[in-house]
Amino acid sequence: MNVNLSEVFSETLDAAIQATAPVDFPAGDLLPAWEAGELHFLTARDDAGALMGVMAYRLENAVSGLAIDIIGMNAKGAPLALRMMFQAIVASADARSASLQCMIEKPAMERIAERFGMRKRATFFTREAV
Repeated sequence: MNVNLSEVFSETLDAAIQATAPVDFPAGDLLPAWEAGELHFLTARDDAGALMGVMAYRLENAVSGLAIDIIGMNAKGAPLALRMMFQAIVASADARSASLQCMIEKPAMERIAERFGMRKRATFFTREAV
């Protein structure tokens, strides 16, 4: 499986993220946000290049420094893709000394987030910068 932290926008990625209904970027807003550099896509693809999972995220300035905010993800029922995407985004956060935060609604995603050191805070998970 291959992970790309800076995937180029495509209709396929847009449809996969829109299936997760991100609140901050309703349908039709992903392309302008990506073109403006406000939004990035992380993808996991199998060896044949088929999309296994996508994560939309943005970098934000926070009180404690840089934050990576995961705004939507879709792993199409592929737990390995989800774990690999989390591993890549956590490594990216660590390399930038950034905190990490995301809304997580499914129990399987909760377990993976907790595995990577994220803690539940109200309705979202957060991981402080290391």
